[in-house]
Formats: sequence, C-alpha cells, structure tokens
Amino acid sequence: MIKYGVAPNADIQLSFMPVDIAAHNIAAVMTSSAEPAGPVLHVTIDDYFNMVDLTTQITKDYGIPFRYVNLEQFSHEMKKLSTAEDLVFPLVDFVARAHSKVVIMEGKRYRNTAFRLALEHSGAGVPNASLGETVSFLMAHLRAEGMLPPD
Repeated sequence: MIKYGVAPNADIQLSFMPVDIAAHNIAAVMTSSAEPAGPVLHVTIDDYFNMVDLTTQITKDYGIPFRYVNLEQFSHEMKKLSTAEDLVFPLVDFVARAHSKVVIMEGKRYRNTAFRLALEHSGAGVPNASLGETVSFLMAHLRAEGMLPPD
C-alpha cells in the first residue's frame, strides 16, 4: 500500500532476495556433490528484516512516508483505499480473511543454517544483496509499473 502510505507494523520476517541470486544459489546447492546438513533448506537471506525495516528504508532512500497500523487495521485500510484499478485490489479479500492467521507468525524466524552450509560447501554461492540494494530493485519495478505515489 505504498501508494497510500500505509504499512503494517507486524514483526513478521521478510526475506527479500533478488531472484537471480536465489536462482544461482539454489542451482549451486543442487549441483554440489556435498550432502545437505538437513532435509529442509530455507532459502532466506542471513539478516532479519520486517515490514517496518523495509518501509523505513523506502522512506530513507525515496522520501515516501508511511503510517503504521496493526494487521487488522491494515486490512480495513486496504478495503477502504484500494480500487479495482490498484494492482493490490485482488488481494483485499485475502488479507481480510487471513490477517488474523498471519499475526500468529509474528516472532517466527526461519533458520537458514542448512542452506548456508550447503551453499558454502558448493563453493559457488553469490552473496546476498543488501536491503538498500534490494529496495532499489523493488522501487525501480514499482516505478516502471506506475505503482508509486505521484511526486
């Protein structure tokens, strides 16, 4: 809801990894002769970020301010502000139904230890992009799609 300057203040882990880095690192692990340390490999970045971290970076780098609300209020704001022309509009009903289920994910952290070990053993990993770099890619896409608030 960047267009409306509204964001949820939920402490839910976001793992923004550019797809080219994710694809490269998954391929490196899959083609490595080393056996993974576990049956599940969480392909996540090493650092912890949440929605407030993301929107704070957007504000810092692009000057777009946000008003923070809890997930229930965010759901109401989506319903009130989104129109059929907004690309987020198809998600309005989903968020309205799911926000109470999502809030229980607060505080959950995905461990990527097995993935990181497998990537290290492959010898072919690509480092993560910083949050600032990832935000710049995201903002370039949103700008190209006309999804940002007017200057």
